[in-house]
Amino acid sequence: EMIKAMGIPFYVVPGNHDIEGYTIDTIDQTKLGLLAKAGVVTILDREHPIVVNGNQNGEEYSVAISGQEYYAHIDEGNMQDFEMQQDEADLNILAIHGYITSTPQHPDIKCTMCQDVITNADIILTGHYHRQFEWSDGQSLDIFNPGSMMRVEQTDYNKNHMPQYGILD
Repeated sequence: EMIKAMGIPFYVVPGNHDIEGYTIDTIDQTKLGLLAKAGVVTILDREHPIVVNGNQNGEEYSVAISGQEYYAHIDEGNMQDFEMQQDEADLNILAIHGYITSTPQHPDIKCTMCQDVITNADIILTGHYHRQFEWSDGQSLDIFNPGSMMRVEQTDYNKNHMPQYGILD
């Protein structure tokens, strides 16, 4: 009720803890699926991008937002995970629950380095990696991770991490 009362659309990309067995087919069996059925949130996927049209200072614009949920093989080099299904908008945003990072990780951790991403998106929003970062190729791609909103690990990082969010304007 509180979220609906805000009158702000909430778009969500399912992560590894939002689905069972790493498959989106189980979304209806989860709390996130219940919120979607109740109309509280909209689940983003790649087949049905959300397109928002607007007008700012007399100029028309469009923004497409697609989502790529977590699945077991998401960070194994498949660049199709980073493709927008439609890229005719003025701004194309991909929200993905992949382990994208700007810094090298342990060799046993599957991740995708920012500089290795091939995409037709202008902006990528990510969050599987729980540490905040911003990255840009300096030309056409920006990647943002606001960091984990909540975490129960007793690490120094998590004890001191202030939950954050990002606003794209």
